[in-house]
Amino acid sequence: MKKLIILLIIAYLGCSKNSIENESDELLENSHKTYVPDDYFERALIKRGLDDKEDDYVLTSNLIDYTKLKLGGWIFNNLYEREIKDFTGIEGFKNLEILEIANLNEITTLDLSINIALKELVIESSNLKSLDISKNVNLRFLNCKDNLLDSLDVSKNIQLISLICGSPHIYGGNNISNLDISNNPFLKLLDCSYNQLTSLDVANNTELEQIDCSHNQLTSLDVTKNPVLKLLNCSYNELTSLEVSNNLDLKDLDCGDNHIKTIDITNNTLLTNFGCYRNELTTIDVSKNTVLDYFQAANEFLTCVQVNQTQLNNIPENWYVGLNTDIYQLNCD
Repeated sequence: MKKLIILLIIAYLGCSKNSIENESDELLENSHKTYVPDDYFERALIKRGLDDKEDDYVLTSNLIDYTKLKLGGWIFNNLYEREIKDFTGIEGFKNLEILEIANLNEITTLDLSINIALKELVIESSNLKSLDISKNVNLRFLNCKDNLLDSLDVSKNIQLISLICGSPHIYGGNNISNLDISNNPFLKLLDCSYNQLTSLDVANNTELEQIDCSHNQLTSLDVTKNPVLKLLNCSYNELTSLEVSNNLDLKDLDCGDNHIKTIDITNNTLLTNFGCYRNELTTIDVSKNTVLDYFQAANEFLTCVQVNQTQLNNIPENWYVGLNTDIYQLNCD
């Protein structure tokens, strides 16, 4: 009986040793791999030649030098990528500089804390509910439009040149109520349209060339510290005034659908497109805007549009001030 017990113990120890050795071998083998549990994500990596079979693991050496990854979109043969739910494994792309993600309906979170080499991040038209980019200090271009974000912190992204966090339509999309860009002095393009902003401070962003803050709830907007501004769309807000006399480079201005009573664009001689429709304007002077091609100024209370003689002789076909064309005058005083 004792011999039988001893034999059983030896057999058990032998099995345990083999099991431990197998687990050790497996751990050693997987130490060189990155865990990718989402089958759709791994399938996308296989398609790009970064893996050869669906086993939840990818050789880290295949990922580490990969610098650009694009996933999703509307391409028919990539439709399965839109089913990706889990981006575990993205941390294996340690040198990733460009990440583009679009139309991923199942993705709600994205951890990019290890991808500190990122310079360009596009994640649009998905269902992202939160985005932490505090570790991505090298980020220069960020496009997170048309998601489900209600907040966005870019205070650590000092190198940002372009920030797009708006939405292309009013049905769904982001719902950001506060956006602090005071720590982004190199910003040239800002699109925060279709959100819930009640204020927007761009005083520290002196290099801004384009601002689209339309379809928000702004009651005021100061762009006097933005001397190189070329495009401004602040339509569909609650503005009562707008000062653009310092914005001498301005070419496109849309301030329609607000509550503006007066606006002076006589200094904006480069202006080619100007919309001030549905405001509370009674008069407006465009006589100094000699290259103005597109002009939409239909206002309920508008009684006079001051023009120069050349303009009066040949009103451009893209000018619309309402049904009363007698509104054009050489002097509105």
